[in-house]
Amino acid sequence: MEAIIRHLPVNLTPEEIHIFASEIAQRVYEKASLELKKKSIISQMKSELDGLDSRMNVLSSLIKDGYEYREVTCEFRMNWDNGIKQIIRSDTGQTVETKEISEKERQQHFNLD
Repeated sequence: MEAIIRHLPVNLTPEEIHIFASEIAQRVYEKASLELKKKSIISQMKSELDGLDSRMNVLSSLIKDGYEYREVTCEFRMNWDNGIKQIIRSDTGQTVETKEISEKERQQHFNLD
């Protein structure tokens, strides 16, 4: 009689079942840990990407508009002869606002003289 080898099903022993059960429990734990790590990394990356998107939007708006709002020192000028008061930018000399001098302001001014 000649012996041949065939690939056939073999029932597992209780010890083998225990070994495989322990291994699958370990793999389930490892997978859950990796899933949590993945979730954390994705969240961190999303936060970083959102920050970049936000800054890029600000920068593109600045470039498109050609200006940004900044604190600028201005000078308050009273032109009593013309009856107007103005706010003038100190950096460009440009008039920012012009208003009529109020009656109250006129009275206060002339009462001081």
